[in-house]
Amino acid sequence: MLRIFGQTDTSFSTNGDKILLPSYANVHKEDGGDYYLDIECGIEYSSFITNGRIITAPTPSGVEPFRIASPTKTRKRIKLKAWHISRDLKNHTISARTLNSMTCAACLANIAEYADPQTHFAFSSDISGTRLVEITNGSVWDAVNKLCEAFGGHIVCDGMNVAINSSIDRDNGVVVRYGKNLRDISVEENWDNVVTVLYPIGKDGLMPGAVTANTPQRASYPIPYTKYVEFRQDISRSDYDSDEAYLSALTADLRAQAQEYVNVHQFPEVTYTVGAALEKLSDVGERVVVIDERMGLTLDTRVISYDYNCLIGKVTETKFGTLPPKLSAVMSQINSLSSRVNAIGG
Repeated sequence: MLRIFGQTDTSFSTNGDKILLPSYANVHKEDGGDYYLDIECGIEYSSFITNGRIITAPTPSGVEPFRIASPTKTRKRIKLKAWHISRDLKNHTISARTLNSMTCAACLANIAEYADPQTHFAFSSDISGTRLVEITNGSVWDAVNKLCEAFGGHIVCDGMNVAINSSIDRDNGVVVRYGKNLRDISVEENWDNVVTVLYPIGKDGLMPGAVTANTPQRASYPIPYTKYVEFRQDISRSDYDSDEAYLSALTADLRAQAQEYVNVHQFPEVTYTVGAALEKLSDVGERVVVIDERMGLTLDTRVISYDYNCLIGKVTETKFGTLPPKLSAVMSQINSLSSRVNAIGG
């Protein structure tokens, strides 16, 4: 059931101001990206469908609030897009600050304390360890994303709660099998960032030489993938007793960053989309095993995005992606996947 609430409401346990019966309602969610609700309904809701009001709608992980943005009204119909309530953080600002040797949870608490204006959101994190993070003048949402990048986590939005967690992986035992719930599959390979020989560039133009992958299985292609990539280094000369020690630290750090980069980017980014009703799907990040005997494919993936029909309570389209570190284990399957799809036909 969909319900309409006021602009300033922060609790959504009641029926709100109006129960909404739309003719179309779809939730789209991406891991680390867009999260919104598309709706089409009758003009009789015109007095309730106004900019800034909040609609609660069912999603695979539960009922979530979405804020209406610029509805379009004709003589008979209303169409609108409502963004997840967490997008409100784009309208709260934070001044530049240096967060030094703080945990992710402490950084979030600092941002919440100095947000202008204060927010009604609760922030949390399960990530251990400390970091030095430079926050620039901008929105609270930008600052949260900066923390996510610095700590290497995932942003998890649940109602008025925003968390940066170390993982969003879930395993509800979802298996997609052709002939049962796999209707079609389309594959996309992105080779833009592929590199097998990397020449890293560090602080003050430091260049320690070529770096290649050191994984058990290394990519090999008939054409070269050699690149120069510049890396950021937050290492200070004042922390070392000599120029030699400082240069050694810079070189070690740069080679470590370059090694991690080439280990991941030696393989293309592979995603594919299936039209499948995954009834156990609860959120992006969930583990899904894809099995298709026709293609000889068994692939361990994570959900990148989904589209959820609120009216029938089913996922209508799901996009899966292979985590980069695991690509090497399935490259023999991935490389021939597109040609197999074409060969199989309808």
